[in-house]
Amino acid sequence: MRLSEHHLTVLGLVEALRGEHIEPDRAHHDRAQARAAAERERAAALLVEAGVAAPKAEHWLADPALPRAGSGELTILVEQVAAVVTRLQATGSGTRLAQLAADTLHDAHALDPDKPLGRGVARLLAVVHDLPRPHRAGRPGAWRGRVPGWCAMACPPACWP
Repeated sequence: MRLSEHHLTVLGLVEALRGEHIEPDRAHHDRAQARAAAERERAAALLVEAGVAAPKAEHWLADPALPRAGSGELTILVEQVAAVVTRLQATGSGTRLAQLAADTLHDAHALDPDKPLGRGVARLLAVVHDLPRPHRAGRPGAWRGRVPGWCAMACPPACWP
C-alpha cells in the first residue's frame, strides 16, 4: 500500500492513527523561543522595578548558571532576587544575612551561598558593583569583602547606584 494512493503522508497516517494533530517541530520550537523571550523580558522588568539598572539586569540575566528561560523557573528565581534587592535598598542600617532571608523569604537559610538564590543574589550584587563574579559557594565568611555588604551585613542604600 502506498500512502500517496490514499492522499496521506507519514505525518497524516500517524495523526490518523493517534487521532490527534501533531505539531511540527518548528512550530513547537518557535513557541518555546517566544515563551523564553517573554520570560527574559519579564525577568528584566522585575529587576529594573527593584532598582537594578537595565544594562546590569541584562548582564546578570546572561549568566549561564541561571535557570533557562521558558520553563518559569527563571521568573520564580528573579521574583525572589528582586524581593531581596528591594529589601536591601530599603534597609537603613545593616541587617544580618539570616535576618534578611527570614524577613524577606521566611527562610533564614534561603540566602546561604550554597543555595541557588544566595548565589544569584551574590552574583547580581557583584554585577551591580562591577566586581568579579563569585564562582564558588562556601562558608559565608569566604564571600566577605567580595560583594559590598554580603554575608554579615546587608548592603545599605548608599551603595546602590
